[in-house]
Amino acid sequence: KSNFKLYEQYVLNKSQSEHIREQYCCGNSFFTKIQQSLGHRLPLDSYLLKPIQRITHYQLLLKEMIKYTRHEQERIHLQEALYVMLNILSHLNDVMHSTQIVGCPNHLYTLGQIRLRGENCLISKEKRRGTVYTRTKTSTRDIFLFEKDILLCKKKDEGNGKSIQYQYKEIIKIVDIAVCTHPKNDRNKFELVLKDWSYIIQLPNISSNGEKAEEMSLHWIDTIKSCVTQQAEQRRAEMKQRSASLDHSAHAYRRHMQHRATVTIRSPEFDNDDEESTLTTPLIDLGNAIVKRNSKISMNNNIARL
Repeated sequence: KSNFKLYEQYVLNKSQSEHIREQYCCGNSFFTKIQQSLGHRLPLDSYLLKPIQRITHYQLLLKEMIKYTRHEQERIHLQEALYVMLNILSHLNDVMHSTQIVGCPNHLYTLGQIRLRGENCLISKEKRRGTVYTRTKTSTRDIFLFEKDILLCKKKDEGNGKSIQYQYKEIIKIVDIAVCTHPKNDRNKFELVLKDWSYIIQLPNISSNGEKAEEMSLHWIDTIKSCVTQQAEQRRAEMKQRSASLDHSAHAYRRHMQHRATVTIRSPEFDNDDEESTLTTPLIDLGNAIVKRNSKISMNNNIARL
């Protein structure tokens, strides 16, 4: 499954690569000559679409292999491969739709990896005051669940089926979610409880891949809880690393101050005497005159002993 991560990056960059192609390649005589010299009948944009088209063919190939496989163990392995491939396709489809979000104040790369996408969800937003809930509004939104945030968007379809965009409306931070569960034992919905707000989300009765509302809501609850746990662990790790860094800085500062707490002043060497006379005094911004005076006193004491 990890081998298909490259496709996700390719899909994320698809809109940018298309913009660059339109800006520099369309109508450019250089690319036209290259195309003619290679005998390519299709333009460059058709070949840029090939990787995305190719990955959709894998699940068709696996289905055909399962159809003609008689050995039970081999069929099980092929069915597992098909399940993984369908999940990859669903994820890439979500990634592709997420690139069409407009108006979001945060860059999508900062939100983490997209985990789930919900279409045409009925969302009831309620204001919480203690145990009292006041419903403010109900709206239909498409939901994008990222690792760090949940985006609520309004789908804008121009009608030709090719220019779908998602207008950003609201963001819910994963770290602000206190509770994620079924509201009042209604298993066809799930509820996000924050400090001052509550969101009750009703998914479509049947998803595009055949999942029922109850199965989808349970899947959403489990995935959101996983994201909450992941963010909490990351925050703890960051705080631990920051604390360790502060402890190291404090320890280094203490060692530095202990080293500067005393200063050793050495006297000149005497004739036929290798012993050095030293005087240890606290370092309190001593002036040159005081240093010379202490050194002289030490020398006089040594001469007196001789």
